[in-house]
Amino acid sequence: MEGVMTALLGGDRISRMDFIADRYEDMEYLYRPEEFIDDISGLVWKELDLNYSINSYRRSLQKAYITNMLTLYRPSEPKGGFVEFLLAKMSEGYTLNTDIRAIALSNLITLQNKIKRSIPITNDRMTKAHLQYVLRELEEATGENEYPEKVFPLQMEGIKAFDDE
Repeated sequence: MEGVMTALLGGDRISRMDFIADRYEDMEYLYRPEEFIDDISGLVWKELDLNYSINSYRRSLQKAYITNMLTLYRPSEPKGGFVEFLLAKMSEGYTLNTDIRAIALSNLITLQNKIKRSIPITNDRMTKAHLQYVLRELEEATGENEYPEKVFPLQMEGIKAFDDE
């Protein structure tokens, strides 16, 4: 399963899809990289939408998904062992000046928000532990665990920030 996930989410595959999407952008039935990644994400993380327990095989698949998405987002900082490092280095050139890294980050942040909403309603202990673990991994990778205290930290004369009212 992990090998299939690596093949599906490899930088070379996604970059080819991105190239084709750019080249044939006027075609009506074009399958874009963001749609492809959304479809894979929906299949891999379907338990979040259904509030089902996640078995050990699915947990492994989900961790492989995150590893591969993080490699798309930051190929210079691969997670895993030597094979993952090698694949990340090979993918780095494919994703350098494309929107693939932005698509990967957007997908990871969306997933992170789904996981945050799922944890409080999850009853299965291993599922909850798994979700907490992957949430921490995502927060560390995306930097989305800290939020600004005020939306408008600076005040202009006569205008107050929302928190100061």
